[in-house]
Amino acid sequence: MRAERNSDLNQKPQAQAWLASHPSTFFLVDGLINILASSLEDTFSGWHDNESNPSYKLGRRADEARLSINCSKKGCTVRVKFHSESIVLELKKQYEDIAKVEAITGGEFLLESEFTNSGSNNEGFKLLFAILKTEALGKLTSDFQEIEVNESEELTTTERESIIKARIGQGVYKKNLITLWGACAVTGIEFEPILKASHIKPWKDSDNIERLDKFNGLLLSSLYDDLFDKGFISFEDSGEIIFSKKLPIELIGELQLDKSIKIKTQSEHHKYLKHHRDVVLKTLES
Repeated sequence: MRAERNSDLNQKPQAQAWLASHPSTFFLVDGLINILASSLEDTFSGWHDNESNPSYKLGRRADEARLSINCSKKGCTVRVKFHSESIVLELKKQYEDIAKVEAITGGEFLLESEFTNSGSNNEGFKLLFAILKTEALGKLTSDFQEIEVNESEELTTTERESIIKARIGQGVYKKNLITLWGACAVTGIEFEPILKASHIKPWKDSDNIERLDKFNGLLLSSLYDDLFDKGFISFEDSGEIIFSKKLPIELIGELQLDKSIKIKTQSEHHKYLKHHRDVVLKTLES
């Protein structure tokens, strides 16, 4: 039986442990995943558990991976499957120094490129963007742009470890939010297993300081975390809830959502909430 993919590393403890112990590879792979996640719609993605070399799979259907990222201590290998020979040959021609191609079963072609922890990956990123633009993996979002992965930031070992732990759902970040909020900011539920440490300004848009800032976080129960993360709800600086125009009116009633909902914000939350309203909420509604 094929192992189920899951984008939540908390559900893949072997992969989580491997990535936490190999921070350079984690930063590289996480950057690649952020590019894919911010660029594609309607895709199935997630980690496969592997204690020695975890992998991330992405595809249009749950039972078929069109792209895989396979981790190693040196970096990662990105493999993409194509049905179109003309596309893969054109990509190979443009990026022949960094991409290998081979025919596989069923009339498919496999394009493979390496991303390393040392040196520049600029050509590899250009190849990935070129692949995304073919829409061979799925539909591009309307705000698709070529996002550079910043590999030049000077970080201490402790900072790197903190960022990794915040990203994969462990460590002090969630504990800081529990201390700050005490319970789900909306419902007051204190049952920790269903509480999520949700970044207000999304991870991909934040710098490393913002990623660790407790005021860039809301402690939310699973339902509200999902609605907030996708932009179906947001909050005013004063804490009043905002419903997106994309959230069906009948669903608001079914979920027992209420216009009177108000969270207790502090002034330090305001710049992050403004970003969520101006970017996350408006992007969904545009």
